[in-house]
Amino acid sequence: MALQRSHCKPQQAVMIGDRIDNDIVPARLLGMHTIWIKQGFGRYWRIEREIERPDYAVNHLMEICDIL
Repeated sequence: MALQRSHCKPQQAVMIGDRIDNDIVPARLLGMHTIWIKQGFGRYWRIEREIERPDYAVNHLMEICDIL
């Protein structure tokens, strides 16, 4: 919905999320770039499939500034 309302193509967007299953996988399926912030229970996720692999993984929000 956010992509539609902003008239943004998935390839031009970045999903930043702490959940592989709810944030990273759906964004990758749409063709978005992804940043996984390892916090909360999400930090214990074990990547088992290629679709779960984010473009970037960070431990702190401030690290995202270097990526963007």
